[in-house]
Amino acid sequence: MSLHQVHHEESLSLLCNILRAHYFAWRDAAVALCPDVDRHDLVQVMWSRAGCETADAIVEALDRSRPLTNQVAAALALTSRALGEAAITSDTQGREQAWIASRSCPWLAWHERRGLEDEDRLGCDAWFASTVARLNELLGTRLEVETEACRPDGDAECRRRIFVETAPSFFDL
Repeated sequence: MSLHQVHHEESLSLLCNILRAHYFAWRDAAVALCPDVDRHDLVQVMWSRAGCETADAIVEALDRSRPLTNQVAAALALTSRALGEAAITSDTQGREQAWIASRSCPWLAWHERRGLEDEDRLGCDAWFASTVARLNELLGTRLEVETEACRPDGDAECRRRIFVETAPSFFDL
């Protein structure tokens, strides 16, 4: 690894920690200024809005000629890595589903240090769901996201499946 790469990784790590510090400072300020606000609602609204902004940012990079689920999973994993997670995706060979997994996430440690573990999954689920919902609005698609495993729940990793919702068949009605 070159000295430039080391400096870049250290800078990114510092920037990620500053981002998390800003988030928690914002959260604490909002709770202090609005003591009657339901903190779960606050977290959910904030991360839902962040998800819409995320979708707006990644939509232009999507290639409609390639399987959408793999691209969305890759874009979300890239975003998660930019936020300091060790997120990876599955290669589903063009199937209409893909997975994002992360065994290491500094956000959980920050939540734990503050006694806010119950807000960690809530925020992540809101971010993933709103990102996918906004992409559906923008693209006219029927993508869904499902949390299959979650570290705050005691699982070894966080794992989410991105898939195309299918309409029920005649025999399912």
